[in-house]
Amino acid sequence: MISKSRLALLFIAGLALAACRAKEPPSPQEGAQPASASPRVVVSTQSQAAVGIKIDRLEIVSMPETLTVVGRILQDAQTCHHIPAKSPGAVESIRASLGQTVDKGTVLAVIKGRDGKESRVVSDHRGVVTAAHADLGDQVDAMTYLFSVTEVDPLWGVLDIHEKSLSKVRVGQSVELRTAAYPDAVFRGKIIFVSPEIDEVTRTVKARVAVANPDGRLKLGMFLDASVRLDSGSRGLFIPRAAVQTGPEGPIAFVQDAPTEFRPVGISIGREQGLWVQVLGGLKAGDSVATAGAFMLKSEMLKDRLE
Repeated sequence: MISKSRLALLFIAGLALAACRAKEPPSPQEGAQPASASPRVVVSTQSQAAVGIKIDRLEIVSMPETLTVVGRILQDAQTCHHIPAKSPGAVESIRASLGQTVDKGTVLAVIKGRDGKESRVVSDHRGVVTAAHADLGDQVDAMTYLFSVTEVDPLWGVLDIHEKSLSKVRVGQSVELRTAAYPDAVFRGKIIFVSPEIDEVTRTVKARVAVANPDGRLKLGMFLDASVRLDSGSRGLFIPRAAVQTGPEGPIAFVQDAPTEFRPVGISIGREQGLWVQVLGGLKAGDSVATAGAFMLKSEMLKDRLE
């Protein structure tokens, strides 16, 4: 039988042992990372250059609001010029063809008069030959139209403005235009006219944009993606849309912590402004963020997790 004094000694020893064990750090499970460790993606500087990873330092900026709409390139009806023969006779030669770009003074045709004299028909304007109305040997008089020459600089971009956005659009606003033919090129113009009529079927209003086209790359009938710069805007952090990737729990961006180290950061985003996205949380001014090539960083992150 154990005495009361021996029980008391055993109780005190047990308390001391428990206290010692409480001070010992728990042993981590095999293969588990400490909770404080953040995932990292390591990419060499050479690989970054090879896949086109671009880093930008974030700043607070004022970003104007834009309205994205679609449209088409159309000609100004007032810039189509009909070229007459200007003298009677027969068409002896034709020097211009449909689609040809001609300058002011370019010879379009030669007319041979009844007296045997030749007269040249020249273009009075720079543009594209959009119609030919005579063939070799045709008899013409002074008022016979031989060609139509359409000026293509500037052209009209005709935009479809939805009824609900009409109050935001006005004459004089700047517009950026993009086409499928030249995806990396931005054509700029200004709204010169907003139609007073609304299409009863599409509920859209036509807005015309004067677009400079000195090199003739824009063609009549081309479809457009347009960004109209509105009078409103906001100030904050904005990153390119390509910098935002979808993570396991929502949108993420990659912050560069060292020349070869990147850290995925969960972010909350606000409104999209053309090719830009407003960042409401997760990033701050001064952060170095991958603004191009972020998809490759996401691929590396997923590969590391699978391994």
